[in-house]
Amino acid sequence: MEKMKRIGLCFAVAFVVLLSSLSFAAGSSSISSGSSSIGVFYIGSQSLYSPYPAEPGKYMDVWLRVQYRGEKTNVENVTCMIETRYPFSLDPGENPVKDVGVMTPYQEILLKYKIRIDENAVQGYNTFVFKCKAQGTTWYGTELSFYIQTHEAVLSIERIESIPEKFAPGETGKVNIYIKNLADSTVKDITVKLDLSGSDIPFAPVNSTIEKRMQDLPAKDSSVLAFDIIAMQDATAKTYKIPITLSYRDDLGSNYTKSTITALTVQTEQPELFITHEQTTYIRNGTKNAVAISIVNNGKAQVKFLSAELQDGAGYTILSPRRVYVGGIPSDDSEAAEFDLFIDTSEDKILLPLTVSFSDVDGKGYTLTKTVEAKVYSKDSAIRLGIDKAVTSDPVVLGLAAVIALYVLYRIVRFLFFRKKKV
Repeated sequence: MEKMKRIGLCFAVAFVVLLSSLSFAAGSSSISSGSSSIGVFYIGSQSLYSPYPAEPGKYMDVWLRVQYRGEKTNVENVTCMIETRYPFSLDPGENPVKDVGVMTPYQEILLKYKIRIDENAVQGYNTFVFKCKAQGTTWYGTELSFYIQTHEAVLSIERIESIPEKFAPGETGKVNIYIKNLADSTVKDITVKLDLSGSDIPFAPVNSTIEKRMQDLPAKDSSVLAFDIIAMQDATAKTYKIPITLSYRDDLGSNYTKSTITALTVQTEQPELFITHEQTTYIRNGTKNAVAISIVNNGKAQVKFLSAELQDGAGYTILSPRRVYVGGIPSDDSEAAEFDLFIDTSEDKILLPLTVSFSDVDGKGYTLTKTVEAKVYSKDSAIRLGIDKAVTSDPVVLGLAAVIALYVLYRIVRFLFFRKKKV
């Protein structure tokens, strides 16, 4: 029985040897994944490549140190080669096969390859096969790993949403910032800051801070960060620039900071204007007058780019340009539009049809037409009210004044004559 077991063991060993010899004869390949020993050869440094990490769309130089581990005899016709896989490739003229020749026991050689990386390569570890053989042996190979990193870990602000779209003074709302990880790997330690610290920014956080944090965001994922804010009660109606800072870290520990700007708008009701004749000057009939029309912004919204145009009417002739540019008028303030008019009317007033054009803080245009009433004073009424001093032309009065003047002159001359005579 013992003899039969020994015979069976000999047959098994012979069968294994036979299979090995058949494999050698057929030139088959043996790949040892993750190992640096390939048959009688050893790769001394399988991770020596430059640059590190490698980047899509560029080249990397790979140096492979190969050592023959035979102890007694030399090996001849040593050949090594690489079998590239996507995203790796060799340019035309770059031979994947390196003929080494004879190697002595424990001799080392250094082989270099210039490898192209596809521009669409995915971030992470990618492999290709490196293998060697000698005379009388088969190919033995291993998979070598190389880390590829995309050009930059990109965390993008996709859009910014203001709820409501326009804030009224004292109104609370939200600012939602939508972010997306465009990279092929996770980004970490994400911080988004909504900077409301400017002295001219009438917004403040409500029950929260102006910074929001996230631990990480996986590749290609999106998220939204919400900020609760309030527009201050005394906020002026206009659009405000709000700085936003975005910072994060990639999986290799590199830090990134980006800045952008969003806009928040404070909007009150439609601008309100009060238009009237400015009573600091009086309009006199039969002469040229500088007529000032006062435009008062009695609303809460700022008025911009205001111009006023006076139309023709009865009782006056326009001597100056009929259209004047006034500019901006803040809330609770006024400006004047002035026109030179020659007044010739039988009435005690004139009606001035005025067209006013302006914009609000959002650039929305408005046109307002109003007929402005202005009082006209005749010469008599102006004297009676003390606006003008009386200048008389009555002949009796003028004659009496002349007699008095002559009598005064006579008395002066007579006094001087008699005084001289006495001397």
